[in-house]
Amino acid sequence: MKKILNAMLVLFIAVLTVSNVFAYTDVSTTPAYQIGTVELNDVEMNGDTVQVQLGEDMELEVIIKGNDTRDVRVKAWVGGYEYGDISARTEVFEINPGVNYKKTLQLTLPRDLDTDKNYKLHIQVYDNEDEAERTYNLFVDEARHDIDILDIILRPGNFVDAGRPLFASVWVKNTGAKTEEDVSVVLSIPQLGLSTRDMIMELAPEDDYSSYHGYEDSGVARDLYLVIPNNVQTGDYEVVVDVIYNNGHSVVSEKSLLHIEGVAVEDVQETANGDETLVRVDSTNQRITQGETTVYTLVLANLGSESKLYTAEVVGTNNWGNAVVEPGFLTVLPGQTAEMQVSVTADAGALASSHIFTVRVSDGNEVVEEVNLNAQVVEADKGSELDTRTIVEITFAALVVLIVVIALIALLFSRGKSKDSDDDEPLENQTYY
Repeated sequence: MKKILNAMLVLFIAVLTVSNVFAYTDVSTTPAYQIGTVELNDVEMNGDTVQVQLGEDMELEVIIKGNDTRDVRVKAWVGGYEYGDISARTEVFEINPGVNYKKTLQLTLPRDLDTDKNYKLHIQVYDNEDEAERTYNLFVDEARHDIDILDIILRPGNFVDAGRPLFASVWVKNTGAKTEEDVSVVLSIPQLGLSTRDMIMELAPEDDYSSYHGYEDSGVARDLYLVIPNNVQTGDYEVVVDVIYNNGHSVVSEKSLLHIEGVAVEDVQETANGDETLVRVDSTNQRITQGETTVYTLVLANLGSESKLYTAEVVGTNNWGNAVVEPGFLTVLPGQTAEMQVSVTADAGALASSHIFTVRVSDGNEVVEEVNLNAQVVEADKGSELDTRTIVEITFAALVVLIVVIALIALLFSRGKSKDSDDDEPLENQTYY
C-alpha cells in the first residue's frame, strides 16, 4: 500500500511539474498577465490566415487580463519587410489583477511590401520581467485599384515669390492589380483658389510594367505649374496634389507646405484692385537661324473673379519675318493658367541682327499686357546650303552631259554602221576585168 501511495505521489509531482512547464512555455500568458482576444479591423483572429492589402490601415484591438499589478506595454509588429519592421506600440500603462484592458494599435502596410506572401503578425505584452506573445499569419496581396504618390518635387522649392510660377514634378506608381486609364494629376493651392491638372492616359501595374519594359521602376512623372498671383499676402500655404483614378472613384493625396513672399496685409486690398491678368514668357530672347522657326511660350494667369477670353497680336516682325499665335482664342477660368504659343519664322534674307517685337495680349478689346521679345537672327550656314545646291546642280549637269554623250555615241555608231554597209555594196556601171 505504501508503495502505491509513493507511486501516486511521484505521478502527482510529475503531472504538476509538466503543468508548470506548459504554463510557463505558453507564450500567450505569464503569471502576471495574459493576452485575450485580438481583433483585426473588427474581425476576431482565431488562428486562421488573414488576408490584408498593400497600403491598408490595420486597426488592432488587443485584450489584456491582469493577474498582478505591473507596468506593461503592448507592441504589434510584422517582420519580413526589407526596410525594417512594421510596428506600433502603446505607451506604458498599469494593469491590476482581475481587470481586462483593451488597447488599440494602428499598423499600415507599406505599398512596396512584396505581395503574394505570408507574413507573421506578432502581438506582444511585456514589462521588465515577463512577456506574453501571440503570432498570427497574414497573407498580403495588392489591392485591385491602388496608386501611390512616390514623390513631389517643387521648384524653386518650398519658397516662392508672389507673381512667380511654382513648378511641381509629381511621380506616381500603380501598385494595384489593374491597369488604370485616364488618371488625373491635380496640383492646387486651395487657400488661393489655384489649381491645374494633367492626365496619364494609361498606367500599368508594376508587374506588367516590369515584364514589358524589363525593369522594375514603373514610376511615371507629370510636370505641372501654377502662377502665384502678385497680390498674395505673405505667409505659408498648403500645396495639395490629388491623383484621381479608378474612373474617378478613388483619390490619393499628398500635401506640402509652401511659403510665399508676397505683400503685407495692409497692401493686399490695394493690389487686389490692380491688374487681373498676369503674363509670363518662357524666354524673352531666342536665337533664330535665317529661314527657320522658333517658339515663345506665353503663360497667362487669370487673377480675376470671372472667365476671360484672351487673344494675342504680334507687332514688329513684318520687315524680317512672320509670326503665328496658337490658339487664336484662349479662355481662362478664374484663378487658372493657360498657354499660348508664338511661332516666329525669320525670312531667308532677314538681316542677321537683334530684332525687337511685341506681343499684345488682349481681353476682348482691351489690351491687358504688352510683352517685348527679342529675336537674335543669325545667318544660315551658307556653306552647307551652297554645297547642297551645288551637288544638285552638278548632278543635273552630269546627267545632261551623260545623256548627250550617250546620244553622240549612238549617232556615231549608227553612221559608222551605215558607212560599212555602203562599202560592201557593188557600184553601178562598174566594169570588171
